[in-house]
Amino acid sequence: MSKKNGNGGFTNKAAESFKRLDTIDLMDQRRVFEILDDEISIILEQVTKKRNHRGKFPEYMKNAFGNLSTALWFYNYVKEHVKVSKKGKMKSDLSEDDLESIRTLLASAYRCSVSNFYTNQTQEFKERNELITKAFILLYPEVYRLALKLKLGDTKKENKQAARELTVQIYGDPVKNMRYIHSIMNNSPLSEKKKLKLFRKMYGKKRFVQAIGAALCIKSSKSDFLATCYEYVDGIKSKKKRAPYLLAYVKAYKELKDNNFRLEDGKFYKKNKSLFKELGKCDIGFKKAYKKLKDRDKREKQKKREEKRKEASRKM
Repeated sequence: MSKKNGNGGFTNKAAESFKRLDTIDLMDQRRVFEILDDEISIILEQVTKKRNHRGKFPEYMKNAFGNLSTALWFYNYVKEHVKVSKKGKMKSDLSEDDLESIRTLLASAYRCSVSNFYTNQTQEFKERNELITKAFILLYPEVYRLALKLKLGDTKKENKQAARELTVQIYGDPVKNMRYIHSIMNNSPLSEKKKLKLFRKMYGKKRFVQAIGAALCIKSSKSDFLATCYEYVDGIKSKKKRAPYLLAYVKAYKELKDNNFRLEDGKFYKKNKSLFKELGKCDIGFKKAYKKLKDRDKREKQKKREEKRKEASRKM
């Protein structure tokens, strides 16, 4: 059975109703709303259990968003239960567990949408994403307000749309989302220093380190923001302060299996050789992350030795 179809072992009504992606768009809106009205507490509890490592994620909810009515229902539900003040403070009658589970569901649906998971519902792409992101920013207002400061669009409407999309991406896994995020960040007219400052605020201290580590794994020669991330790490003089970013890089490399070309000049490996060796002792799998950098360093040394031999031969 296709991974896009099935209830994942869940037996509740929503799981049975939303188990087939290929027919989900045939379900009428009234039926979708009835199911979600009746089942939302069960669905959110399933997501909470997954987050607390006590259960599986309800994959059938990814299918559910193949019907545009699901996105509309969640948009209305969030608007009803969540209010954001003019200062960006969120108030809700829902528990924090439920709020976090809704964020997870919406972020998951958005990731499916932008990765072409809903192949039979591509004509609804724009409207689905708009409903999902408009609901999501009510649940993540602090990050959305920071994203607006990046001035990502030429018009107010375009800026809001891009800021909404960035907000959802920031919430997700930095390793999985950095390939989208750096492209969005490049659209900001702000200085690289200001962009990085806002980037840090959006992620928070701990997740900022993860995000920078992921950025070191993205191969692109045209991204100014990726260059900024590299320069930031390379500019940290203290080995102790640089170490967390290299750890984040080798962890991200395990998943992405690539790196920014700027790391391959031989200088980066030479500068961080002792740190890489220590990381290799912690996990032999980390060696894959710097093997190519090490090989480049060896090639550079070999090239210099050959140049010296040629120079010596000419002098004889």
